[in-house]
Amino acid sequence: MKFLPALFAIVSIGCSGGGGGGSDTPGQNYNKLNLGDGQLASRVIGQANLTSDSSGTTQTKLKTPYGLDLDPYGVLRVTEFLNNRITTFATIHASSGSGAEAVLGQSSFTSGGANGGAGAGRPAANTLYRPTSAKTFGRKLIVADSFNHRVLIYNSIPTTGNPNADVVIGSLDFVTPMPGVCAANTLHFPSHVTVVNGKLIITDTGNHRILIFDSVPTGNLPSPSLVLGQPDFTTCDSTTINGATASRLYGPTSVWSDGKKFVVADRENHRVLIWNSFPTQNGQPADLVLGQPDFTSNTANIGGISGSSMNLPFSVSANPAGQMFLSEQGNNRVLIWDRFPTSTQQPADRVLGQNSMTTNSAPNPPNAGSMATPGEVIFAENSLIVADSMNNRVLIFDSK
Repeated sequence: MKFLPALFAIVSIGCSGGGGGGSDTPGQNYNKLNLGDGQLASRVIGQANLTSDSSGTTQTKLKTPYGLDLDPYGVLRVTEFLNNRITTFATIHASSGSGAEAVLGQSSFTSGGANGGAGAGRPAANTLYRPTSAKTFGRKLIVADSFNHRVLIYNSIPTTGNPNADVVIGSLDFVTPMPGVCAANTLHFPSHVTVVNGKLIITDTGNHRILIFDSVPTGNLPSPSLVLGQPDFTTCDSTTINGATASRLYGPTSVWSDGKKFVVADRENHRVLIWNSFPTQNGQPADLVLGQPDFTSNTANIGGISGSSMNLPFSVSANPAGQMFLSEQGNNRVLIWDRFPTSTQQPADRVLGQNSMTTNSAPNPPNAGSMATPGEVIFAENSLIVADSMNNRVLIFDSK
């Protein structure tokens, strides 16, 4: 079964009416972040202050930021869904409202059309259409170009201009998407990319699966070595057909791994799946589930809004100190486990975006402690960074 992922529909509808973890930088010490329930953000990117939410296509404005990447040099890259671009900020420590230094996917900071203005269905090697994730890996930049149904690889991280990508995954070439084809080397709305121990991992949302490549591909249209969420590379069914199980996924949107543990935000099943060791077999079942009492349940906010229930989890991340972070688009919050979860439906220890575990409001206008449909969440040495998508901003929460 194919479908237009609900996460994209939510953002498109919301805007017409009006996003892995941080890089483990050598030399940094990752202590546990000391963050309190409902803590206020320290700084904001994309807005002049912490109480505005206007979108824009400029050097200082954002439009539905979804993805985040913090490279080893402290450079932040923001993937903007509706601006069809990736903007680069020199640091997360600048004052609120600071401008970007570079843009990718557009010819300038004031253009934001799909595929560089060519529109839907007309991709090129240097255009983007609803991108959702970008990650640096050494000197490479890897981008999930969702509505072009492909992942792009730049062999050198772009710093100026709008260069062509060097490698394409999921498409026959840079101008020929292949949506709707269920095969090992195709993609359907890929939403997240990450590299772990040299392995490229793609969250293939529309095909309800996770694809794992043994290395970062160097040639076009490569095939992965492993698939999770499906029994094989030619099955792309969602759990609406077979029901939720420990081995099936429904619209997954994010993966985190340290090379051992493996965690997936299984968005449409309102849960997070955890493998205690890195998977080695196609369709391998998960060992642990969060957000649901068992592997066959998939109800949003089952039992009521709480620290152990979920509603459209989007991005999962963890730091070397053992803390795990999860953004929930349906509950407008980020959950934090101070110790990596070890039991089914283990409740989170604290929450950001809400004052308690039992609320999920998104005030308009926003404030320094609120969120609306948050995207990716990543960590820095002493900070947590959240793409507050529907508020058109990136929030930075500093450890106390």
